[in-house]
Amino acid sequence: MMKNLTNNKSSRNYFKEWFSIRKKDKEEKAMINQYKSSNLNTIDMTSKYLTLGIDDVKASVFQYTMDNTFNRLFGDFNTFQLFR
Repeated sequence: MMKNLTNNKSSRNYFKEWFSIRKKDKEEKAMINQYKSSNLNTIDMTSKYLTLGIDDVKASVFQYTMDNTFNRLFGDFNTFQLFR
């Protein structure tokens, strides 16, 4: 009975098509996983880049506040006046 099924062209085509569909499903899932991984990596790298920029601004602000010349020029200036 099994011999007849495997020799039958329609059953061969069925299995061939079934394996082809399974292969496509695996390929699509792999592509989706790669897409997700790539996007997460992009978000992570963007976050690191922005953090680096913020840290640079913090360092510049700290440098200005510790600079004697800057403090002599703007030492009497109250920064809270800007927000009134």
